[in-house]
Amino acid sequence: MDRLKHILNARPPANVKSEPDEAKIRQTLIRAKQAFYQSDRQRNTSYPEFLFCQFLYLKKRWWLLQIAVLLLIWRMLIHSDSVDAIRRYIGGLAPVFAMLIIPELWRSRRTDSLEIEGAAFYSLRQIYTARMLLFAMADTLLLVVFSGLATYTERISLFELTTQFFFPLCVTCCICFRFLCSRFTDSEYYAVALSIFWSGIWIFLIMQDEIYRAVLPVVWIGLTVISVLYLAWLIRRVCLSCDSCMEMQTLL
Repeated sequence: MDRLKHILNARPPANVKSEPDEAKIRQTLIRAKQAFYQSDRQRNTSYPEFLFCQFLYLKKRWWLLQIAVLLLIWRMLIHSDSVDAIRRYIGGLAPVFAMLIIPELWRSRRTDSLEIEGAAFYSLRQIYTARMLLFAMADTLLLVVFSGLATYTERISLFELTTQFFFPLCVTCCICFRFLCSRFTDSEYYAVALSIFWSGIWIFLIMQDEIYRAVLPVVWIGLTVISVLYLAWLIRRVCLSCDSCMEMQTLL
């Protein structure tokens, strides 16, 4: 017992420091962080892999519905003998094709997953960019095939397809992207309502022959180009301001 007391009460040797060396502890922490970040960086996915993950995340049923809309329009073009009917079919269904992108682009806001996605390695801007890029690639392929079929069957010329389908389609896309990342809590429903309202206005205008024929072809092409440029500006705006969606949702 006396020997145990002597050991407990014994002082450490003079060459042994009783206080920890803070500089070495700080250096150890820095090296540990560097090793952790380097190991974590090696496990990060590349952008093509990230794009593929976003492709798996998107629900493919909306692309299937877009294909169904284009097939329905093509079917109507084949079996229709009236020019007015063709205009009405194309003008009424073109906005529907564009509105089918709304559920997926608004999915993060609807499910309140913006904060989770914003905390990921890839930013919310990159996530939105990847999803819009996937939709752009898929829709471009679908529209190219549809345009080829429509012009090959000689039911409609390329100019009529541009003025009666692509122009209302671009305007509808402008409406949708204008409300994306907006301050409205129910912006998804506002986008759908305004797109339907635009579809009704467009059908009314193209059914008026005196109005439709009074506009020169150059004007139609110019309006289409303007809508495409405005759409490109809106997409850029969404990519730059999509982080504000999470801030507005947190405030609300």
